[in-house]
Amino acid sequence: MSHAKHILTQIEDLRGHSHINPKKLLLWFASRQRYKDHSMHLRPFAEVLLDAEEYANAGIVVHQRFICEACGNDTLGIEEPNTFYKYGQCDKCGHITDLEKTGCGFCAILTNRAL
Repeated sequence: MSHAKHILTQIEDLRGHSHINPKKLLLWFASRQRYKDHSMHLRPFAEVLLDAEEYANAGIVVHQRFICEACGNDTLGIEEPNTFYKYGQCDKCGHITDLEKTGCGFCAILTNRAL
């Protein structure tokens, strides 16, 4: 089972359980995508697209995230929701990173539609 399907199954299982907050569950799962040193976990581009598509189809808004390969800035993200690009430009140094080569990640935002 993919990571996205596992999370979506967990969220689906929580519907009707008022003592558990599905938003907190999603944030907990999202935090598992980071390394212990809190750096972003980069995964292969094609793999990220598949997982992100599952989230988006379930009503969860996703934003692509990446790390600049030149300066290491790890706070970069694409503002357009549910849109993924093969290249990303660093807002700090201006370098354009090939995300198919370096990998990327995404953040997920749980909306009322997903609940």
